[in-house]
Amino acid sequence: MLVFSIGGVFVGKPRKLLHAFALDRIVWMSEPELITGVAQALRVSFGMAGEGVLSFEFPRLQVADARNMVNRIRHSLPDEQETTE
Repeated sequence: MLVFSIGGVFVGKPRKLLHAFALDRIVWMSEPELITGVAQALRVSFGMAGEGVLSFEFPRLQVADARNMVNRIRHSLPDEQETTE
């Protein structure tokens, strides 16, 4: 999992690589939460072994792509790593 800073005034695009995590470091993953309203977003958190919790928020225009990414990560996790609700 790569974590980037974002840049751009109207569209956030990956800018600077901040951190890289191997997927086997994910201990748990929350269920994605859709935040409604004008500033709609998709939020999801990952518990990272030895690091803490990474929480991400994907903006309104990227909700569908974010759901696809979260599902790909979920399917790549070993069975013993459960998602939390």
